Amino acid sequence: MALGIVSGVIGANGTVIAGSGFTVNRASAGIYDVTFDTRFGSTPAVVATIRGDAWADVNAVVRSSNDGGAQIVAVDLHGGSQDRDISFIAAI
Repeated sequence: MALGIVSGVIGANGTVIAGSGFTVNRASAGIYDVTFDTRFGSTPAVVATIRGDAWADVNAVVRSSNDGGAQIVAVDLHGGSQDRDISFIAAI
């Protein structure tokens, strides 16, 4: 099985700060739809984290993923979503 990796940094406004092999759409406040340029052969493991000092109050959650993309949400301690920079990696 060939190893496939896509990783990057998503800006709070939904822009790509770093990385390649994906596009991102800010669906609404704190909700980011990531689309992989090339589909994986099966669903990859996706891990995300908040970038910067907001990590103590906001967590990055991978709400869903499949071989074509993932939805990542920045969730505060009260369950609300907030715009934050997020780093992620998807691998198979």
